[in-house]
Amino acid sequence: MSLSENAIKNHDELLPNHKSGFKETDPEFIEFFDNFAFDEVLRNGLSLKDRELITFSMIASLGGCESQLRGHTIGNLNVGNDKQTLVNAVTILCPYIGCPRTLNALNIINEICK
Repeated sequence: MSLSENAIKNHDELLPNHKSGFKETDPEFIEFFDNFAFDEVLRNGLSLKDRELITFSMIASLGGCESQLRGHTIGNLNVGNDKQTLVNAVTILCPYIGCPRTLNALNIINEICK
């Protein structure tokens, strides 16, 4: 299996519904997204757990991306990052991203980890 095929397989296991919103309306976008995010970015040498935690942290920092944050919360749990790891990451981010984004992320973590 090539790096790209393996990356997409791993991605599909992490976020099985990521394609559902676009596959009928914009299949070219899904192909571009998968080729970029899960071929080129995966060459950086970080573990899947680390990449997923960084992705979660960046999305929490952006704000307004709650659907993606839910998906990456599930992705983190699927690769072995537990609830406390996510809470710790968001806590560290709080001084940088502010209380509203931190509270939004904590609410999503609690929602998913019920």
